[in-house]
Amino acid sequence: MHRPTGSGIIRLLPAYFEGMGGIMLRGFEIACIGISTVLQVITVYIAFRLVPIRRWKTAWAMICIGVFLMCSVKVVRLALSIWEPGAVTLNLYQEVIELLISAVLLIGIVLIRPLFVQSRRAEDVYQLFVQKSAQGLAVYQNGRIVFCNPAFAYLTGQTSEALLSLTDQQIASLFHPFDRETVMLFLHAKGIETPSQKREIRILNKRGMVFFLEAFFSRTFFDGEPAVQMTFVNITDRKRVEQDLHESERRHRIISQLTSDFIYSATIDPQNMVHIEWVSGAYERITGYSFEEMNLKGLSWIDLSHMEDKLKSVEAYTYSLSNQPVVIEYRIISRHGEVVWLRDYLQPIWNDAEKRVTHIIGAVQDITNRKVAENALRESEARWRGLAENAPAIIATVDPQYRVQWMNRPISRPLGEVIGKDFHSLLPPSERSKIHRALKAVFTNGAQQHHEVEIHGGDGQSSWYEVTIGAIRQEEQITSAIFVMTDVTERKKAEEQLKFLGSHDVLTGLYNRAFFETELRRLQNSRLYPVTIVMTDVNNLKLTNDEYGHAAGDELLRTIAQVMRESFRSEDVVARIGGDEFAILLPETDAEGAQAILKRLTEKLGALNAQERPIRLSLAIGAATGEQDSELVDVMKKADNLMYEDKARQKRLQG
Repeated sequence: MHRPTGSGIIRLLPAYFEGMGGIMLRGFEIACIGISTVLQVITVYIAFRLVPIRRWKTAWAMICIGVFLMCSVKVVRLALSIWEPGAVTLNLYQEVIELLISAVLLIGIVLIRPLFVQSRRAEDVYQLFVQKSAQGLAVYQNGRIVFCNPAFAYLTGQTSEALLSLTDQQIASLFHPFDRETVMLFLHAKGIETPSQKREIRILNKRGMVFFLEAFFSRTFFDGEPAVQMTFVNITDRKRVEQDLHESERRHRIISQLTSDFIYSATIDPQNMVHIEWVSGAYERITGYSFEEMNLKGLSWIDLSHMEDKLKSVEAYTYSLSNQPVVIEYRIISRHGEVVWLRDYLQPIWNDAEKRVTHIIGAVQDITNRKVAENALRESEARWRGLAENAPAIIATVDPQYRVQWMNRPISRPLGEVIGKDFHSLLPPSERSKIHRALKAVFTNGAQQHHEVEIHGGDGQSSWYEVTIGAIRQEEQITSAIFVMTDVTERKKAEEQLKFLGSHDVLTGLYNRAFFETELRRLQNSRLYPVTIVMTDVNNLKLTNDEYGHAAGDELLRTIAQVMRESFRSEDVVARIGGDEFAILLPETDAEGAQAILKRLTEKLGALNAQERPIRLSLAIGAATGEQDSELVDVMKKADNLMYEDKARQKRLQG
C-alpha cells in the first residue's frame, strides 16, 4: 500500500479542514433554525395568551397567526434539513438574522406583556363598573350624548344607539318637565364644581314609567375634549317608601286632629295612687282642659267624673291593679259643663321586679254621640213597641226569605209557633199566591201593596183582614217588609149585607124587583133562549092581614117564598116584585119545561094545604115563553095578563 508522504498530508489538510468546516457550518445553520423555531413557538404561545384582550383582539390575533405560520415553515425547514440535507439550501447569514429577529420578538413580547395584562385588567374593570353597573352612566359633549351604558338605556327605555343620535332638545325631553331646566343648566355650564353636583330628578321612561334618580354631574374629558359625566342612581323605591311614609304621617296627623279618642299613660305608686303622666289626641277638646292646666290646678281624672259614676271609676282602676284589663263606660263633666260619655280601655302593666302593677295604659273613646243615639233609639223603640202592641191591628215584620221576624199578636197560631216560620203558612192556601206576589213586589221595588184576605181561626171562624204591606229600608236597602193587618170582618159583613139588601127582598130573602129587572135586561141580549117568565100573585093576602094581622100576612109570604125556592132551579131568578106579586125568570126553558116546574110548585102547595093550616096557600099563576127574537118585556106582560086571568077564574070557582 502506498503511504502518503509528509508533504502529501500537508497538502490534504486544507481539504480536510474545508470538509470539517462545511459540516460545522451546516450544523450551526440547523441550530439557528431550531433555536429560531423554539423562540417563535414561545413567542406565539405568549402572544396567544394575550389575545383575549377585547380592545385589540382582532389585530393581535392576526399577528399571532402570522407568527404561527412563520414558525410552522421553520419547523418544516428544520425537519427537511435534518432528514434530507441536500433538499433545502441554507444561508447562514439569513438564518442568523432570523434568529436575531425571533429573539427580539420574544424579548419584545416579554417586555410588553405587563402592558397587555394591565390593559386586560382595565377592560375587566370597565365591564364591571361601567357596562354591568346598576348605575346609569352617560357622557355629554357638544350637544350630544357620546357614551352611555346599558343601565342608562334601561332607565330611558331606549337603545344605546338611539340615545347616541339624540339632539340637545331630544335629550332634554328624556327628563321630567319640572327637571329639564335643571339638567340642561348643568350640561351647558362652562364650569362645574369639583368633585360633582348632586340633584334629585325624574326621568320619563319611554314605556310610560317615571324613575326617581339621584343625579351626579361632574367635569371630565372624553377623547381629549371637555365633557360632562352624568351618573344616575335609581332611588325610585326609596322615594316611594318616603312618599308612603309621608302620606302615612299626614293621615296620622289628620286622624289625630279629627279623632275623638286619646291615649294616656299612668303610673301607680306604692300606695296604689294613680298618676296620669302623659296624654295624646283629643284630650283637651273632650275635657276642655289641657293636660298642663289640669296639673297646675291639681285636678285629677276622678274630679272630672260625673257624681253618679265616681265610684264606678274608682272600682275600675282598683280592679285593674289586680293585673286584669278593664273596659268601662262612664260620664265626665267637661270644663263647659257638658256631660261627655267615655269608653275607657284600661290595660295594666305588671312589673316582675316589684311584683305589682306599676303602669296603666288607657285608650279613651268619646261615645257621647253613640249614647245619645242609643237613648233616642231606645225611646223610639219603646214608643213604637207601645204603639204596636196596643194597636188595634196585627203588625208583623218579614225578612227577604218571607220568615216572620216579629209580630205583636198571633193570627191563627200562638206567637211561639209563628216567629221564624214562613209567613205563607199562616194563610189559607187560597190566599198564599196573592200575598206571595205582593211580598215579591215589595222586596223588588218597594211599592206598597194592599189586599184583603180571609183567615180561618182555630175556632173555625173566618175573619177578614185588610192587609197593607210596605218596605223597611236601611241605608237605602230593603231589609224587611212590614204587614199591617186590620180586622175588617164586621165591615165585610156589613158590605155583604148591603150588597144582599141591594138585590134581595128583606122579608122573603128572594131577589127584589131591581135585581129582577137587571136580569131581565141581561137575558134579553143573551143566548139563553127560550126564556119563560112566570108571574104569580098570592091569593087571600089582604084577608089574612085583616083577620090575623100583618104578622100572619108576612109569615104567609115567607112560606110562599120558601115553597118557590124549593120548587124552582138554582139558575132560575125568583123575585118578589110587589106586595103579593112574585116573578120568576126561567132561562133555557120552553113552555113544556115551565109547565113541569109549575106542576112541582102546585104539588108542594097542595102538600102544605093538606096539613092543618089556618090559612090556605093559593097562587094565581101566569107563564109565557119568549124565543130568540122576542122582547122579554112583552113576554112579561103576557105572563102578567095570564096571571090575572087565572086569578079571576079562581074567584069565579070560589064564588
